[in-house]
Amino acid sequence: MTEDFLHFIWRTRNFNFKNLFTTDGHSVEILDFGQWNTNAGPDFLMARLIIDGTEWAGNIEMHLSASEWNRHGHTNDPAFESVILHVVLEEDTPVHAGTHRLACVELKDRIDSKLLGQYLRLMATESWVPCAMHLRNIPFITRTLWLDRMLVERIQSRVSDVNALLDETKDSWEEVFYRSLASAYGFKVNSAPFARLARLLPLKVLFKHQSSSLQLEALLFGTAGMLNRIFIEEYPVSLQKEYVHLSQKYDLSPIDARAWKWGRLRPANFPTIRLAQFASLMSTFQGLFRTILESPKVDTLRNLFMTQVNPYWNMHSDFDRSARLAQRQIGMQSVDGILINTLIPFLFSYGKRRGEDQFVVRALDLICSLPSEMNTITRHWSEIDMPNLHAGHSQALIHLKNEYCDQRRCVACAIGNHILTSTVKS
Repeated sequence: MTEDFLHFIWRTRNFNFKNLFTTDGHSVEILDFGQWNTNAGPDFLMARLIIDGTEWAGNIEMHLSASEWNRHGHTNDPAFESVILHVVLEEDTPVHAGTHRLACVELKDRIDSKLLGQYLRLMATESWVPCAMHLRNIPFITRTLWLDRMLVERIQSRVSDVNALLDETKDSWEEVFYRSLASAYGFKVNSAPFARLARLLPLKVLFKHQSSSLQLEALLFGTAGMLNRIFIEEYPVSLQKEYVHLSQKYDLSPIDARAWKWGRLRPANFPTIRLAQFASLMSTFQGLFRTILESPKVDTLRNLFMTQVNPYWNMHSDFDRSARLAQRQIGMQSVDGILINTLIPFLFSYGKRRGEDQFVVRALDLICSLPSEMNTITRHWSEIDMPNLHAGHSQALIHLKNEYCDQRRCVACAIGNHILTSTVKS
């Protein structure tokens, strides 16, 4: 059992709180169970109780055993001075706050046995998710509303990354968008070196050479550390010459070329190809930034990413390395991935940070207008009757699996709550 289970039965009132007494024999009447606190400090805030005829207002702290109060260092913590009741599964030792004994209520004999049994089964199951056998009995509205919540949590989890970049760049939204896009073009495997590249090569430098594709490519490939060798073909030789001049002008230093990963990648995903695609995108960056703030249409945004790379890359996978003729334009699935994982969280963060809710709404509308993602996690969910109608659902299902199911956080989940409370009612 976890402490979260005690929080669950307290906030849902799923225990016998009639004829309640403290462990040292004082009557307790609950006027207000308090507000569940998910941040630091006591577990429930602003509760109201009557203990032996005297009304108290304050906070409630919960533990599986009373001795955890001392082990967690609450005795000398000012944040816990306002605790008026200690709620425990079992009081293994009396707890004193200052000179008086802290009022304590035990729950071990007040929890419904069917509820406890269902909870323990959920915790012990070896199913892919604890609720797998119950999902089809959960109302559709409960599942879909919870997925809406999971989607917002999923996007909000990425807002901290955007905020960190904003602090680093002194609230330069264009610079943050540039760095976020660069990281996205690494597609996990090369995300880190792409992010490092964007930090070393400021957007303001690229803006100065936006009208010259050769100079843009020289700046990106050169700072990526990919022009530090002898070349035969004219194109890489030209890039190298340009970078020597530009690196001196702007005092640029390349990253270590060994940072880039090539193994187990198809040529279409080689870092050279991704850099060529990113260089092509950067030639239209200013229009791209304006459009994401102004246009809610998916097709409009997709088209902005469908730029043409330098023709050299249609016949090469690396400098001086020929390859079968192929169009190196970024694929639609990759574009949707960038929209989902980068553009939408950025737009959401933009609205939150500036207090402009229309951008938050636009971000959520956008992700729900993109097709659902198919991967191992979403396929498993579909097999047990969870909806996956659009990318918003897909992202929500990934978050639900990783942050709730795998962590056995059933008591914090609306679906888990429904299963547990239904057990008591049946």
